[in-house]
Amino acid sequence: MTSSKVYLITGGNRGIGFELVKELSKDENNYIIATVRDPSKNDEFKVFSESKKNVSTVKLDLDKDSDIESLGNQLGKLTDKVDVFISNAGISDAYHKVVEAPKEVYITHYRVNALAPVFIFQKVYPFLKKSETKKAIFVSTAGASFSDFKPICVSAYASSKAALNFSVLQLSSELANEGFIIFAVHPGMVLSDMGNMAFEKLPRNMPDMKKYFAARVTPITPNESALSVQKVIEASDSQYNGKFYYYDGSEHEF
Repeated sequence: MTSSKVYLITGGNRGIGFELVKELSKDENNYIIATVRDPSKNDEFKVFSESKKNVSTVKLDLDKDSDIESLGNQLGKLTDKVDVFISNAGISDAYHKVVEAPKEVYITHYRVNALAPVFIFQKVYPFLKKSETKKAIFVSTAGASFSDFKPICVSAYASSKAALNFSVLQLSSELANEGFIIFAVHPGMVLSDMGNMAFEKLPRNMPDMKKYFAARVTPITPNESALSVQKVIEASDSQYNGKFYYYDGSEHEF
């Protein structure tokens, strides 16, 4: 069995995922497997990953069934276990009111944000079972919270993440007796490519959105988010199972 602590991070080539790869790989006892849609793309992540002995990549497009189906075989060539699975990859491009959102926007967001993480977990599950750690963290959003509903026009994005949250609850219940620790985390309002796009598009849909964000949301950088999420993951134990945490470590209701 692989002696290093093995992390699998989906969407590890940009934004929060890339920052998590950078921070976790600083510890040579960690082995990071990052999924990317196009491993051949010559970008900053590829240069970084090729310079690190403890970082590997696998091809995974969440919108391609063939990529998900091949994930187990790809992982098996690199490791015999996964200690920590971070389901980070997703999309957010649903800046519409519900009554205006195109059908395809809903279908795409549910396929990528709600369904793909579940099917990916099914492939990762046999590797997690071989670990003593057995942690699975699903990156969600405060915008999907029922208990703290926010009047933001993110239609399919928020509801797809709410669907993901329910799967997190189901998995945490089903696998608790096997020693799994499964929970969701809100990474903050992050100034990544995705977050910057939100700041550009949301005000056009709701004129008061800038005022809302200024009053209630403090944007953070991808690195600040990654460092905070890393602390939450490292602090997590069996008490975290089936819960929803914000990047600052506070617990919130779904």
